[in-house]
Amino acid sequence: MKSIWIRWTNKDSRNYVDIVPLELFRSETDEREIEHLVRRPNGTAYAVKSNLFIRRNIATLTYRANENPPNATWLGITRITFEGNERREVRRVDWQDANGQEFVDLGPIISLEDNRATAARYFVVKAHTAEVDGNSLKLSGQPIDRKKGGDISVGDRVFVWIFENSGGHGLEWYGRVRALDRRDPSKFVIRIEDLQKATSKFGAAEIDKLYSSKNLAQQSLFEKLKTYSPAGIRRVDQTEADELLALFSLDALQSDGQDEVARLIRLGKIASRPNQSTFSASIRRTYENTCAITGSTTTEVLEAAHIKVGKGVDDNSLENGILLRADIHALFDAGLIALTLDGKRLELSMELEDSAYQFLRKTNVFQPSTARPSEANIRHHRLRFGFPC
Repeated sequence: MKSIWIRWTNKDSRNYVDIVPLELFRSETDEREIEHLVRRPNGTAYAVKSNLFIRRNIATLTYRANENPPNATWLGITRITFEGNERREVRRVDWQDANGQEFVDLGPIISLEDNRATAARYFVVKAHTAEVDGNSLKLSGQPIDRKKGGDISVGDRVFVWIFENSGGHGLEWYGRVRALDRRDPSKFVIRIEDLQKATSKFGAAEIDKLYSSKNLAQQSLFEKLKTYSPAGIRRVDQTEADELLALFSLDALQSDGQDEVARLIRLGKIASRPNQSTFSASIRRTYENTCAITGSTTTEVLEAAHIKVGKGVDDNSLENGILLRADIHALFDAGLIALTLDGKRLELSMELEDSAYQFLRKTNVFQPSTARPSEANIRHHRLRFGFPC
């Protein structure tokens, strides 16, 4: 069942996701109580209650204290504006606090997802061959043991590695387990649906090129990938899955928080600068170790970016910095994205055609309480790369 996923980007509710079944919006209704899931930033989920009211292309969900346990949700009203009265495509989402007078846009990222993704588990399956049939794939995998791979189930997400010596290119497919045949305990037959094809070649040779990474988690993952046994099924944790998801054309919600390994290879490494460590530490404190654009809190992929760059010594003031995820930093330094003059939104260059980054058009930029990027520095960056001022 498809659901509207509303991922909030404001400071208080950053990275919480409301997951509301699209089916609830099929017909107009007077106020009635419904229940839907909320996903925490750590991936776990819980249920909250709200009162749904629908007229034409507007739906409101009202959250009240007497309907939910204390601290279960923010009290107020979510207003969803659809593109038409059929209510199948969301135009925008606004929020009104319980004591508020006006609805405000707190910059949620909106997408349609399958409910089964709420508590996703990830596995890597190495195989010599796989049968592809339309948008599904069939292969055999040997469970390493129950804890590491033997408990794979329908609905779990799988990365498929086809060995290069069998004609594959390494990590090639990503999808969801549709069916599982366990009759042979030593060799499970797995049917995978909703296939995504890797956007970049990534095999043993590519791992060797990246093995000098200073990211210890990345190094550990690469070592695991190279030593997984043939036809083996292995469980990977969320952090490792984030690294691998970067190699696939996933939508904004799935891609958020990832290191984007393949894209960093294409964009090139960001040059280090003098006094970068001091500047980085200051920016990290100012932005509370959170990417200002994606909300990622994975320390290893966060970088302090200079906004105005000139010849000679960089301006390392806080007003000339912003904390960004590594791939977003690369886009910023390449002039493929720019801050609006007020620093609250982003603009994308016409040259940025990668669909995986189109979510940036609707993203609010986090504003620290002090030392925000100055308009003069933003203007300098925009003019440097041809953005209008």
